[in-house]
Amino acid sequence: MRKLSNQLAGALQAVQTDDPADFLQLVHDHVGGKEGYNLDELLQAVTRKDIVAICLGLKHQVEIGAGLLSLEEDAEGDQESQRELGASVLHSAAVLAKLLLSQTKEEVPEALQQAAELLHNHGILAAAGFPALQEEVARLCLDWWQAEAAGRENLTPQTVPYFIMKALTTGTAADVKRCHAMRTALQLFDFEDPSIADVKLLLLRAAFAPSFLRCAEGRRMMAYMFTLQPAFVAELTAIIKNQIPSGRKSVLDAYGEVIYRAWSTCTGACLLHVQQNCIQALMEHAILASTPAMAASLRRVLRGLHCQKHQPGVDKMLLELYEPILFRRLHAANPGVRSNALHVLVDAFPLRDPDESNQDTDKRLADQFAHLTSLLKDVVPEVRAAAVAGVCRVLNEYWELIPGTITAGYMKLMAGELAFDSTSPSVRASVPEGLATLVDNSLAHPLLKMVLPQLEPLLFDSATRVRTAMADLLLALRGIEALPFYDVVPVEKLLDILAQDTAAVSERVQRLLLPTFFPNPEAGAATLAALLRNSPGAGRAFCQFLAGTYQQAGGDVVVTAAGPPVHESQIVGLIKELRTHLHDVPITAAAAAAVVPSITNGGEAGAGKGSKKGRSKRKKAQPAGTEPGNEEEREEEVSESPASWEAILHGVCALVCGLAALVAAGRCEEGIGNNLFLSGTLVRLLERCPTAAARRAVMAMAAAFPALDASAEVRGRCLKQLLAGGYSAAAGGPEQARELQGAVECICAGASRDRLLQVVVTSLGGDPKEVLEGLCHHLETQHTATAAAKPGAEEGEKEEARHGRRAKQGGKKAEAAAKPAGKKKASKKAAKVDEEEEEELGEVDESLACEECGSRTGAGEMLLCDNCDAAFHMGCLDPPLTEVPEGDWFCDDCDARMSSGMGENLALRCLGLLLELEEPRAQLLASGVLARLLPYMELALRDAIEALKEALAGNSSLPEGGTGASTAVVVYLKGCLHLFLNGQSLAKGAGAMPAAGITSASMMSQAAECIQQAVEFAGVLVQHLARLDAAALLQALVSRPGPDAKRSKVSKKKKAAVPAEQLPQAPAVKEALATVQACVALLSEAARVQVLSWAPPGGMPMAHAACAVAQRYVALLGGVAAAAPAADTASRSEAAVTDGLVMAAVANVARLVRNLAMTTKQGRSTTRDLDSVLQQAQHAQQGPQQQPSGSESGQASRLTGSGTGQQGDVAAAEAGGSVEALVGDLLALGCQEHGGALVTAALKPGMASLLAGLCGMAGSCRAEGALSSGWLQPVARLLGRGIDFDQVPAVAAAVEPAAAALDDEQEGDENAGAVANQPADEQGKPAEKAAEGAPQLLGSFVSEHAEHGLVKVLLAAAKSAKIQEPLAGCAAGLARHTFEEGAAVSAMGALELTIMLGFKGVTTRGKSRAGADTYSAAIQHLRVLKAAVNGLPASRLEAGSAQALLHHKLGALFPPAPRVTFGAV
Repeated sequence: MRKLSNQLAGALQAVQTDDPADFLQLVHDHVGGKEGYNLDELLQAVTRKDIVAICLGLKHQVEIGAGLLSLEEDAEGDQESQRELGASVLHSAAVLAKLLLSQTKEEVPEALQQAAELLHNHGILAAAGFPALQEEVARLCLDWWQAEAAGRENLTPQTVPYFIMKALTTGTAADVKRCHAMRTALQLFDFEDPSIADVKLLLLRAAFAPSFLRCAEGRRMMAYMFTLQPAFVAELTAIIKNQIPSGRKSVLDAYGEVIYRAWSTCTGACLLHVQQNCIQALMEHAILASTPAMAASLRRVLRGLHCQKHQPGVDKMLLELYEPILFRRLHAANPGVRSNALHVLVDAFPLRDPDESNQDTDKRLADQFAHLTSLLKDVVPEVRAAAVAGVCRVLNEYWELIPGTITAGYMKLMAGELAFDSTSPSVRASVPEGLATLVDNSLAHPLLKMVLPQLEPLLFDSATRVRTAMADLLLALRGIEALPFYDVVPVEKLLDILAQDTAAVSERVQRLLLPTFFPNPEAGAATLAALLRNSPGAGRAFCQFLAGTYQQAGGDVVVTAAGPPVHESQIVGLIKELRTHLHDVPITAAAAAAVVPSITNGGEAGAGKGSKKGRSKRKKAQPAGTEPGNEEEREEEVSESPASWEAILHGVCALVCGLAALVAAGRCEEGIGNNLFLSGTLVRLLERCPTAAARRAVMAMAAAFPALDASAEVRGRCLKQLLAGGYSAAAGGPEQARELQGAVECICAGASRDRLLQVVVTSLGGDPKEVLEGLCHHLETQHTATAAAKPGAEEGEKEEARHGRRAKQGGKKAEAAAKPAGKKKASKKAAKVDEEEEEELGEVDESLACEECGSRTGAGEMLLCDNCDAAFHMGCLDPPLTEVPEGDWFCDDCDARMSSGMGENLALRCLGLLLELEEPRAQLLASGVLARLLPYMELALRDAIEALKEALAGNSSLPEGGTGASTAVVVYLKGCLHLFLNGQSLAKGAGAMPAAGITSASMMSQAAECIQQAVEFAGVLVQHLARLDAAALLQALVSRPGPDAKRSKVSKKKKAAVPAEQLPQAPAVKEALATVQACVALLSEAARVQVLSWAPPGGMPMAHAACAVAQRYVALLGGVAAAAPAADTASRSEAAVTDGLVMAAVANVARLVRNLAMTTKQGRSTTRDLDSVLQQAQHAQQGPQQQPSGSESGQASRLTGSGTGQQGDVAAAEAGGSVEALVGDLLALGCQEHGGALVTAALKPGMASLLAGLCGMAGSCRAEGALSSGWLQPVARLLGRGIDFDQVPAVAAAVEPAAAALDDEQEGDENAGAVANQPADEQGKPAEKAAEGAPQLLGSFVSEHAEHGLVKVLLAAAKSAKIQEPLAGCAAGLARHTFEEGAAVSAMGALELTIMLGFKGVTTRGKSRAGADTYSAAIQHLRVLKAAVNGLPASRLEAGSAQALLHHKLGALFPPAPRVTFGAV
C-alpha cells in the first residue's frame, strides 16, 4: 500500500511540475517497462479524485509542450532543441491520455477533454515535422471516437484528413481501415461550407485510389460517401465514370460493389441520385457505347448489381430502371446498339418483379424469350453471333426453369441453321463456343448427345476460327462419360486433322488424344509407335506437340506458349526407347496388321478400327526337342517394314528437334540431351535409312544437338559424302536436293560457323591447304579435262579451255552435250541399232577398234562411251553385256573420273560456304586458290546462262533442280568482291598476303574483269527475258510446280494457278529472274566498294553497264507490275509472288543506285588517291631499285577510273548520267497507277540516302552535262497531270503588287518611309491584300497528285536529309528545260515540286523569302523561265492554259520591284 502511495505521489509531482523532465521520465519508465512500475495498474487502483488531479497535471504538461512546439525558429538562438522537447512532452502526454481514457470512458473528466483538444490542435497538422507525435495523437483521437467518449466531435477536424492523407500516401490496408473506422465522422462536416474544400478533395482522391479499391473496408467507406450529400454524390459519380474507360477488371469489379452498397445504404435524395444519375446512366451508356471494349467495361461495373439479384429489392429496381431504356433498344437500327442491348439483357436475365403475379411474370419472360429469338435471326452476323453466346449462357444458368419447347427450339435453330451460316465464320464459330458452356450442365447432356454429332463438319470448315472452336468443344467433352468425343467426330478424322491442320487446331486435337497415345510413360512408346505406323503424318504432328513445339511454314521449330504437356524427362525416355527399337528391330519387306489402341468409355480413343501394314511378328526358329504345345510361350520377334520404320524415325526426329527448341528457349536444362545418343548410334541409324528423307531426319537430329559425339560422327560422314560427290540433285531429283540441304544444315550446325573448316579438316584427315587444293582440283578437272578430251575439238579451243574458256564442241556430240544434265538421251550410240536409230545417229563408223581387244570387227556389237567416244565390244566388258543398256553409258575411266569429282553445283555451294567464313576465306585468298578458281567458276556460270538462254528460247527444258545459275552468280560475285577487297587492303598495307607472283593490282584487275563478265551475263538474261511479253512473264511467275502439287481445302476454292505444263518456260523464267536479282544485289555491294568505277581499255565504265542492265530490268518489272491483276481479282498467292518480286527488285536496284551515287560523289579525288596507293604498293613490292612498268601502272589506273584528272571527271560524268537515267526509271515505275505503291514502299527506306547521293554527285561532276534534273521528269509529269488549268484566278494581276507591298513592309527597306507618309487609313491595305491574295495564289493550284505516295516519300526524304534546297534547284532546272522543249504541263509540275520543296519565291528586292543566300540555283533557273514565259505572245497566255498558270505563278514568286516616284521621296 505504501508503495502504491509513493508511486501516486511521484506521478502527481511529475505531472504538476513546471520542469518537463520529470514528466518525461515518468512516461519513459512506463513505456520502457521499468520493473515494478506500471501506470495502467496505478490508474486502476487510485480514486477518481486522484485521476482528476492527474488529468489537471496532464493538461498543464500539454500546455507547456504546446508552447515549446509553437516557438518559431530564431536565427540568433537555436530553438530547434526546444521544439523537439515540446514534441516529446506532447508525445508523452498523448500516451498518458490514452491510459486515462481507458479508465474514464463512461465519464471523462473535463480536464482530460481539454488536454485531448489541445493535443488535437497542436499535435497533428501543426506538428508536420514530428511524424511520431502525429501518429500518437491521431491514435488517441481514433480511440476517443471509437469509445464514443464525450467531446469526440471536437477531435475530428484534423484527424479525418490526417488518416485519409496517410492512407493515400502509404497505401496500406491498416491506414484504410482506420479511415473506415472514422467514416461516420464525415457526417459532422458541412459539405456546403467552402472551408472543407481540401477534405472534399481528399475524399474524391480516395474514390479512385488503388489502396481504397483493393481493401474491403475502403470500398465500404466509398459506399458510405454516397450518403453524405447529393451534390457530393454527383462528384463521386463523375469520378467513377471517368475511371471506367481505362479501368482494369479489378477496378471495375470494385466500383460495381461500391455502387451496390451505395444503393443499399442511401436514402432520400441521395438514393434518388444514385438510381437515376448513376445506375440508370451507366445502363444507358452500356447500351449506347460506341466501342465493344467500352460496353464490356460498363457491363462489368453493372455486374455488381446483377449478381445481387437474390437480395431483396434488387430485381424490382433493375426492372424499373431497365424497362424504359432496354427493350426498345433491342430493335434499334444501329446493330452495335442491338448487340450491346443483347449483352445487357443476358447479364440481367430474367428481368422480373417479385411482387407480380405468376401470369404477368410468365408473360414478361415470354417477351424476353421472343426478343432473344429475333436476335438469333438478326440480319447482321455480329448480332447473331452475340445472340448465340447469350442464349447458351441463359440456357446454362436457367435450364431447369425454361420450358422444354423453347430450349429445343433454340438448339434446333443454332445447330441446324446458325452452325452452317455461310455468310459469316463468326456465327458458325459461335455455336460450338456457346454449346461448350453447356457441357458441364448435366441436365443438358441428353439433348447435347443428339445435337453435337450434327456439328462434325465444322471441324473441316474453311475458317480457322470455326475449326478451333469445334476443337475446343471436343476438348470440353473430354472426361464427360455421357458425351464421349469420339461419338461426335470419329478418331480417324481427328488423326487427319492432326496431320494436316494448322498449329492452333492440331495442338488442341493433340491434347484431346494425349491420354490415348501417351497414357503413361511405360506404355507411351508402344502406343506412339502404333500411331506412327498407321498414320505417319498425324504421328509426327503428335510428337511435335508432345514436345511442346510446332513447325512453321519456313521449317523453323517454335515452342508453343503452353510448352510440353508432359515432363521433359518423359520425352527423353520416350526418345531412348524408340531409338533402341529402331536400332534393334529387323526391317522386312512385308508387314502384318498392327495392334491399335481401342476406344474405351473412359474417354480414351485409339487410332481407329482400320489398320495399315507396318509391323509383323515372326516366330523364332523352334529349337530341337521342343514340344509343339509350348509354341504360345515362345517369344515372338517384332519386325518393321521400311515405311513403318521410317515413320517411327520421323517421329523420333520431331521429338528430338522439339527438345532442342525447348533447350534453346530456356524451357528446360541445357544438359538434358547429353545422353540422348551414344557414340555410333546416329551413324547406325543413318546406315539403316532406306530413303533420302530418312537420312535427312537423322541429319536433323544431329544438327539439333551438335555437341554430341554421335552428331560429330554424322557431320563427318556428311562432309565426306559431300566432297566425294555423293549428293547430286540432278541424279536423285528433289529428294536428293533436300538431302543435300539437310547435309549442309547438319554440317553448319553448332555454336560457331567459323569452326566449319576445322570440322572439314578433321573429317578428311588432312590440313586446310590440302582441302582447298582438293576443291580447286575438282573444279579445274571438271572443265579442262572434259573439254580437252573431246574428239574433234580444235587445238585453239583446247587451249582456250585451258585458260578458262570452255571448248565448243561440234557435230552430234556437241548437241548431246548441250542438252540439260537431267534429261537422258532416248537412245545410245551403239553399233547394234535398229533402223530408226540409224536414221537419227547416222551410220556406224566401221573403222572403230575395241579398246579391250583391238579388233575392228563386230562393229554392230560395240558400245561408245558417252563422254570420250571410246569403243568397246559388249562381250569384252567386265561383266559382259548382252544388250544395249538404257540411259547414258560411260567407260570405266570416265566413270571413275566423273564419280570422283564432287559436281559443279555442289563444288560451288561448298566454295560459297567457305567464303562466308573468315579463316577459310583468308586461306583461299592467301594461297591464291580463289584467283585460280574464278575462271572455272566463270565457266560454270557461262554454262548455266547458256542453258537458261536455250530454255527461255524454248529450244530445251531445264534439268530437274534447275541449272544452279543463281547459286553460281552469287558465289562468283562473292569471290570477286573478296578478291578485290583483299587487293585493296593489300595495297594499303593490310589484307591477306598473296602467294608469290600475285600483286594487289593483278588481284583487283582480275576481280574487276570477272565482275564485268557477270554484268554481261545478267544483261544477256534480261535481254532474253524482255523478248517475252509481260503477260507471259506474270503467268510463269504464278504457275504452280506441277500437276501433283497438293492444295489445301481452302485454296481449292480460289483461282487455280496456271499449270506448269502449259508454261514450259516457267522454270527458266523463275530461275533467270532469281539470277538477275542476285546479280543486281551483289552489284550494289560492288558499287559500295568502288569496283564499278573501273573501265576496260577503250570501253565504257562498268557502272554504266551495270546501270544499263538495271534499267532494262526495271523496265521489265514495270511491265510485270502493270500486267498483274487487281488485288480484288488476284489470289493472295499470286499477289504475294508478284509483290515480293517487284519490291525485292526495286529495293536492290535502289541500293545499287544509292551506292553508285555515293561513290561517284567522291569523284576525281578518290580516283587519284586509289591510283596513288596502288602505285606505291607496286613500288614497294618491286623493291627500291625497280620502277613499275607502264603496263602495270596503266592497269592500276584502269582500276580506279582513268589515269588523268580530266578522264576521271569524264568517267564520273558518264556514271552520273547512267545513275540519273536509272533513278528516273525507278521514279517512273513508282508513278504508274498499277504497282506504283509497291515501288514506293520499296524505295521509302533508302530514299533519303539516294537523294543525298544524287545531290552530292551533282556537285562533284563538273563536266558539261554531267548531271541534269531529268531524273525528276516522272514526278513533274505526275504533278502536272493533276493540275486543273481552268482555275486560274482573275485576281492574279492584283495580287502581285500587293505581294510586293507586303515584302516592302516586312523588309523595312529604305522605301518604307514612302508608305509611312501615307494617310493612316491607307496604311496597311497593300499588306492586308497581299496577306489574303498571295497564299491563295501560291496554294490554290496544288496538284491533285500532291498526296501521291511517291511524292510524299520524296518530300519527306528531302526534309530528313536536309537537301530541300538543292533538290528545289534540280526541280527548277527541270521546269526551265521542259518549258524550252515545249512541255508546259511538265514544267508546271516541276514548278509545283519546287514550291513543295520549300521555295517561297523572292522579295521585291530579289532576296529569297526562305532566308538570305538560299535557293540560289532555283532562283537562277526560274528567272530564266520567267523571262521565257513573259516573252510569249498574248494569245498563248489565255486562261485555262499551262502557259497562263506558269505566268501567274512566276509573277507571284517574283514580284516586281517597287516604283518610287520623286514626289514620294
